[in-house]
Amino acid sequence: MAGDGVEVRADGRMARDRVLDVVVPVARRDWEHKAATIAAYRETYGFDHPGYPIGPEPSQQAPDKRAAWHEAFAALSPANGADT
Repeated sequence: MAGDGVEVRADGRMARDRVLDVVVPVARRDWEHKAATIAAYRETYGFDHPGYPIGPEPSQQAPDKRAAWHEAFAALSPANGADT
């Protein structure tokens, strides 16, 4: 009986691990993409404040910077839309 219980747990772990092998890489890729977007904005525009990831929204006089800021801002937003 103990052997059966161990086999069931082992099978359960293996099944869970198979699911995690799919789910975790997808979530990780999503997180890495978001982190890279924010890092690119910070590096490109020299924003290095330790407490704010991207700073205030740039003015309309800098459309490229503003577009990059909006992309970084979207990466900071919750996955299910705006946090209201």
